[in-house]
Amino acid sequence: MTNMCKCSIDDIELHYNYAPPTDIGRTKLNLGKSEIVLASTNIYKSNQVPVGYSFTQIPASAFEALDVDISNDSALEDLTSTKYLMFPPKGT
Repeated sequence: MTNMCKCSIDDIELHYNYAPPTDIGRTKLNLGKSEIVLASTNIYKSNQVPVGYSFTQIPASAFEALDVDISNDSALEDLTSTKYLMFPPKGT
């Protein structure tokens, strides 16, 4: 989103929780019903006006491989808006 937006993104509002994956997430990420994901909605803003959003599900099993500190909001923002997009799910 930050690379494709015609406006300058000056704020990302991050909303997240840890939960089982949605049906789509379970299918696309090849996860079991009992696995946990970081479910994140990011709202991208330019001059305090929302210009886009994203919804991402990241398997908890990926945190260590991606070397992310899940207790740090800045690291989670980087993970959900940039870092995870560079690592497609297995089998894609």
